[in-house]
Amino acid sequence: TLVIKGNGFDSSFILLLRSGALQIELPVETVAGGVGSNVPSDVPLGTYRLVMTDGEDEWVLEDGFMVARRKRLMKIREEIVDPEAGTVEVYEYRNEYDGDEVKAVVFDYKLNDFSGQVVDSGYEYRYVQIAAWDFNIEGDISEKTETCNYNFKYIFDDTGKLVNIDALVFRRNQSAGEQRMHWCEYDSHGRLAKILYDYNGAVQSRQTYIYDSDNLVETYWFIFMYENETLTNHPFAVDAAIGYDMFHLENMDQPLIYVPYLLGAHPFASRLLPTGAQSAGYAVKFEYGFDADGYVTLMSWNGGNSRIHFVYE
Repeated sequence: TLVIKGNGFDSSFILLLRSGALQIELPVETVAGGVGSNVPSDVPLGTYRLVMTDGEDEWVLEDGFMVARRKRLMKIREEIVDPEAGTVEVYEYRNEYDGDEVKAVVFDYKLNDFSGQVVDSGYEYRYVQIAAWDFNIEGDISEKTETCNYNFKYIFDDTGKLVNIDALVFRRNQSAGEQRMHWCEYDSHGRLAKILYDYNGAVQSRQTYIYDSDNLVETYWFIFMYENETLTNHPFAVDAAIGYDMFHLENMDQPLIYVPYLLGAHPFASRLLPTGAQSAGYAVKFEYGFDADGYVTLMSWNGGNSRIHFVYE
């Protein structure tokens, strides 16, 4: 769906997509605050010049308007191979859907051997969406001793911006939780910059984000490099830098921080794919694999022994 905001539009205005000799007229309808159009499904995928005309004058609205196939994220899976031990550590995030609605998100970990047999069953935390943006962990909290756990509710303002996260924190081997409110700070461009919380009267940072004009360049843990201007991310795909970053936090922080990104609550995603990342004491270079629609399906480093699979449908 495409919306052009403004006043004074009437039925004489037409939206056009142009690419070389190809010109496609889009159906236009008046909507609140402007005009809108649904791009027909038979429009060829690609990059166009988006033009508005009233039959006499023309206005170029965007020179690089992309028509792309939108897919939904099913899971992100990180695999860390230990060739000497013959094992694969598997960290996974996945969405479970009921029709078009997300009914649950799952974070789990296990250790396999090279044949796929489970060596250590690790943990699985399934967070059920009991109401819009309100997730409760499934099962008996007192039995989950491996890590800290949350019930968490995301709170948005009237513009749709995430402003607070109300989290119920369970420490190891504790059956009673502690209520902890988090809040979000944004930069001057409206991009998420910090997730903060109050711990015994002191403001603590749960996560930080620093950007250049188009890309996420730094988080609490990593600095990301972008050294190839032709290595672009699909406009509807998850930010690959976020995919790398999420598996390197404590397990307790993963759902709290990353569910809004992975379910589309934060509209910003890096334009480019990072070519590498560095943190204290090490640096890595990334290689990528793609599907036929241009979505990243594989992000790998360390000679392929460390890799992240992105699964869409």
